[in-house]
Amino acid sequence: MEMKDPPHIRFDQAVYDLLNTLTTLYEQQLYMHEHRVHSVPDRIISIRQPWVRPIVRGKAHANTEFGAKLHISMVDGYARIERLSFDAFNEATDFFRAVEGYREHYGCYVNIEQHQNGHMHTAVPPNMKVAQQ
Repeated sequence: MEMKDPPHIRFDQAVYDLLNTLTTLYEQQLYMHEHRVHSVPDRIISIRQPWVRPIVRGKAHANTEFGAKLHISMVDGYARIERLSFDAFNEATDFFRAVEGYREHYGCYVNIEQHQNGHMHTAVPPNMKVAQQ
C-alpha cells in the first residue's frame, strides 16, 4: 500500500494569527507552571486581543486595569496624543518629554499643569522656565 503525503492546509491571516497567539499562550502557561511563577513578560490575557496588557494602578475600586494607556496634551483646544500604549509607562517621563516638544515647536514653555483623576499636579524641573501669563 502506497502512502500519500498529507494534504497541505492553507489558513487565512486571521486563523494564522489566532494559532500564533494560542501557541504563545501555551508556551507562557507552560513556563509559569514549570517555573512555579505567576507572571511572564508580555503575558497574553485575551486570545482575541493579545496586545492588551494588564496595568497595575493600585486604585481602591480596581487594582488592575486593561486597555490602552494614553498621555494626551491640550494645545489651543486640540488634543494631541503624546503616547498610546497597551503596556504600562511612567507618565512623568512622558510629561517632561511633551513639555520639551512644546518648547521646540512653539519656542517657549507653557504653564505646566497635569490633571489626573481630578487632582492637579505641578512639576517643573529646576532648569525649566515657565511662561508667565
